[in-house]
Amino acid sequence: MKSNICLIVVLCILLTSCKKIAPAAFEPTPLPMPSATPTHPAEFDLQPQRTAMLSNYAGDVDNQITATRYHITLAIDPSTSQVEGHQDVQYTNAETIPLKELYFRLFPATPGYGGAMTVTQVMLGNQPRPIKLEQDGSALQLAFTQPLLPGQTITASLDYIVSVPRNISAGYAQLSNVAGVLTLPEVYPLIPAHDQTGWHIELAPNYGDAVYSDVALYEVEVKIPSGTLITTGSCHLAPSNEQNWICASGPVRDFMIVLGENYQMMTQDVSGVNVRSFYFPQHASSGEKALELAARAVQIFSSRFGPYPFAELDVVETATTAGGIEYPGLVVIASNLYDTPEEFFEWVIAHEVAHQWWYSLIGNDQVNHPWLDEALAQYSTILYYEDAHDKATGAYLVNSIFEQTYKEVIEAQADAPVDQPVSFYTPDAYGAIIYRKGPLFFHALRQEMGEQKFDAFLQTYYRQNLYSIATPNSLLNAAQTTLDKPTLQHLYNEWIKGTRQP
Repeated sequence: MKSNICLIVVLCILLTSCKKIAPAAFEPTPLPMPSATPTHPAEFDLQPQRTAMLSNYAGDVDNQITATRYHITLAIDPSTSQVEGHQDVQYTNAETIPLKELYFRLFPATPGYGGAMTVTQVMLGNQPRPIKLEQDGSALQLAFTQPLLPGQTITASLDYIVSVPRNISAGYAQLSNVAGVLTLPEVYPLIPAHDQTGWHIELAPNYGDAVYSDVALYEVEVKIPSGTLITTGSCHLAPSNEQNWICASGPVRDFMIVLGENYQMMTQDVSGVNVRSFYFPQHASSGEKALELAARAVQIFSSRFGPYPFAELDVVETATTAGGIEYPGLVVIASNLYDTPEEFFEWVIAHEVAHQWWYSLIGNDQVNHPWLDEALAQYSTILYYEDAHDKATGAYLVNSIFEQTYKEVIEAQADAPVDQPVSFYTPDAYGAIIYRKGPLFFHALRQEMGEQKFDAFLQTYYRQNLYSIATPNSLLNAAQTTLDKPTLQHLYNEWIKGTRQP
């Protein structure tokens, strides 16, 4: 039993998704606030977004004053493996400097997604604008005739066509039309994050997560010929039309869509959250188990970290070649795991549900700072096992999966700092350092802080960074509330910045 757990979790470490890291100074640098307090024009009614939240957190939508608003119409055609789209985007400059341009990421056109996205028209207000592509066609620049001042708002419109690959050769097959299921992450031009270094339009390696964005509010009308539609947020049928769905989200970083012909579904309520499991008919027992595990993870993590504020969480069986992939309000789990839903199945589901806190609710630069969400999601999975099973199981997993495998890394003289970009590592080294060494930093913090203070640290991190972009300094600031600075600096240098000798 224990050896099976060890093997399974090692596989999980190698299969889950990844990202990049840039060096971070220990001393925090507070981000300046916008010089103006903008208010959105009331072009988009926010009631649909409020209904995607638990009632106690519906007000979180109204608090996102500067959040970008997407109003998207998509027509999905499985027979041609294409998606036609139109979107109106309301963007407010929440920076402290004027912006000369706005960028959109065209993720389907990146090597890791393996598809194509063709933008056919761009409008700024009522004026057509030239289509200027960068980064091998994966980023679109929309230049302003006059700088957009802090607090100012513009509206842009784009028309586009997405071609979805019918194979699983690219990346983790996250964008695909396979076995009657279309998985459609970011099938719309998405505004990336802008920070002190500028717009983040760099191409990510094809073995890591690619999205780095602020939270936004979505309303998406999806036209489908038939099948089961599963998305980020909450959906309802358009009036008098059985093929049009209206979907809306609370504050989320991107929007995911899955369309399948043969899905079955089970649901479970967890303190008001509608947890839903979608699975293929031949995997009914595994689909029921997935629901049970995801519901338990939501309950555990809500208690340990802070509330899950969205009304729904979907767990969806797909053909992804990763163990699982996280999206806001939705996680996909590899279909092959449903064949033998043993310990690895539980680990992957717990890990991906943990990402609802560490990536979705609290964002980070997944291309340049992957350890912030991946290493913490890994260690959060240990916390899940302690609460769902017992502390002895958690201790065994820490030793066998993290400590022993990291010892092998040191003996092979393959150690490296955790604080590096994804592109710094080979795919194997990425798994070893980010997914095995990285969690040991959190284990060391826990040993120094003690149980109660460690829990308080994670809750502080959640409260301070909810719906925001966290940096390494954000996490260190939260940790410093429960651990003295010299000790924290030592642990950070030892586990995140440094290497060890065999």
